Amino acid sequence: HVGPRKASTERIRRIVESEGGNPREEYLHRMNAVRQLDRNLSSNEIADVYAFLRRRVSEERDLDLMGLDTVKNDILDCLIGQNSLPADLGKQILMLAEDPELDETFRCYCIQHLAPYYEKRWGSGAAAADDPEYKQITEVYWNAMRKPESLLAGTALIGIVFLSEKHPEFNRQRIGDQAAAWANDEKCPAMSRTTAFQVCVQLGITNVLPMARIEAQSAPDATLRMSAIAAVGDLKDVKTWSLPGDQGRALAALGAVIVPGPAVRSYEIISKGIVAA
Repeated sequence: HVGPRKASTERIRRIVESEGGNPREEYLHRMNAVRQLDRNLSSNEIADVYAFLRRRVSEERDLDLMGLDTVKNDILDCLIGQNSLPADLGKQILMLAEDPELDETFRCYCIQHLAPYYEKRWGSGAAAADDPEYKQITEVYWNAMRKPESLLAGTALIGIVFLSEKHPEFNRQRIGDQAAAWANDEKCPAMSRTTAFQVCVQLGITNVLPMARIEAQSAPDATLRMSAIAAVGDLKDVKTWSLPGDQGRALAALGAVIVPGPAVRSYEIISKGIVAA
């Protein structure tokens, strides 16, 4: 077994090597060290932190998994914020995002950083369709979205829809179709559907509204229910039946007119005189 790479400078050593404290002290010490880095890291320092980003928690003596993930997240912020993008940064982020041996939360952080990396590299312009890195980034996004049960899926959907606002090379029709498919699929995990409803609102996709109205009243997952409520949009002229309590108050706070009895069925919404089932 090869031990961790030795740091080339003292300021990097303070990030990648343990000071022997408890997990909280170790976390605070390393986060402070990351925040003191400037925008002109040397090539050796960048190689050092690349090696650290690949580190597993089993290789850490005093830093727990949550602390390790968070320190790595801030290192990615620092790398993207360099005056000049470091060599191979995109390649490194892509590799980390798809490494199944790394913690899923950190892999989500990597996917989150693809969008700011892309913006830094290409600005407001479009990447060449045949650019290998553009193709790899697109593949990582869509590979993550093939598994809606994973935390990575919703993170990827948010990232790709963000990039699609300024970059036409990301197909908004395809993105919208994926979001609508999740939103309308009751078997899709709640965490991905929660994100999907939000994206559908952002893209103006209305064919999810019947399902949003159902989930706004009956979704067992509170986060999904609130996402569906938001997706219903402007509820000022909508009459809806709701059980009393938190759910009814939440709908009323969004401008819904709560009626005391059910519509034709308890999950239906009466909107402008039309029953929408």
